This record gives sequence, C-alpha cells and structure tokens, in this order.
Amino acid sequence: MLSVEDSGDGQARVSQLLAENNSDHVTAGADRDLMAGLHDETLRQLRDPEFGFHLLLPDDSQPLSLRAEALGDWCNGFLAGLGLAGVKRDQNLPEGVDEILRDFVEIAKVNFDVGDGDEEDETAYMELVEYIRMGVLVIHQEFHPGDSQSVH
Repeated sequence: MLSVEDSGDGQARVSQLLAENNSDHVTAGADRDLMAGLHDETLRQLRDPEFGFHLLLPDDSQPLSLRAEALGDWCNGFLAGLGLAGVKRDQNLPEGVDEILRDFVEIAKVNFDVGDGDEEDETAYMELVEYIRMGVLVIHQEFHPGDSQSVH
C-alpha cells in the first residue's frame, strides 16, 4: 500500500486501516505500535535515496524451500496491498509497472521446487529477491515521481 499511498504517520495509518476493517477493538496497543513501527520503517526504506529497502523474509539460515515459499507469499501480500490501495489490473499503470506486477503474480503462483538448495538454487533465489526488491522501488518511484531517487 505504501508503494501507492506514501503516507507519513504510522500510528494514524494503522488506526485508519484497523477502523476500516472493524478490527480496531481486537488489536492490543503493543501490536498497534509494532504495526506502526513497521509502517514507518518500510516508508523510510522506500524513500531512502541509497535504495535501502529490503523485503521482510525469513533469514538466510532457514531452508531454501521455506524462504522460496515465503517469497511467493510476500509477492501475494504485496499485490493484495496494491489492490487495497486501489490499483486495478485494467487501469493505465505507469510505464514498467504492469510488467513488474505480471511477474509478481507469476512468482506468487509458483510452487518452487528448489531441490537440495545447492549454490545454483541459492543464487537463483537471491537474484529473484533482488528483482522483486528493485521492482518495488520502481513501482514506488513511478507512483511518486517527485521523489529525488531514481531506480530506472
């Protein structure tokens, strides 16, 4: 959602989202603070001119099969967030965004067969993570062209 709606205050945004989904009454203060912190940190990373954005994924010490599945889930969640932000597949999207989103859809659908997790599999996984990371930055930049960073 932050790729499209580059809003500033995490506490206010989390409260708004919880109220919209009628879940405000079940979210404890600590959970709200955690969500607001994640919001603020993600927004800071998206705006970072040094491209400091990183996907929130399992640590590299986890089995590759788990990390690959989480990567597909991450893409699915990202696409859901774009949908919640009002992005529609049939709308006229900024240049390059439609292709990236089609790739994310395919990644989200794939059942990764990673075998033994050898060096070749690890390299392919890292390249895919980097493609997604840069794709998110491109999407953010396309929806916020006035920002100083450029990832083209």
